[in-house]
Amino acid sequence: MIAMVLDVATDETMKAIDESRTRLTAAYTETLSIWAIKFQNPRAPANVIAIKHQLQEVTDTVLGRSDATVLLQGVMLNR
Repeated sequence: MIAMVLDVATDETMKAIDESRTRLTAAYTETLSIWAIKFQNPRAPANVIAIKHQLQEVTDTVLGRSDATVLLQGVMLNR
């Protein structure tokens, strides 16, 4: 489970997030599922740096901009 927020500087970016919320959620789920299967050792602690990087790349790609910053609030692995 991942708890996160997006830090947004402008109303324009907030509008883009609102319009893309469904695509963002789907892309986050798909990207992290693939990443976890390939790279996350189930016995190791969650790699929060890599997870944050993956989420930030998805955010930038889906929004077509880089002015929304991913802030992780918590990460927990279900084993």
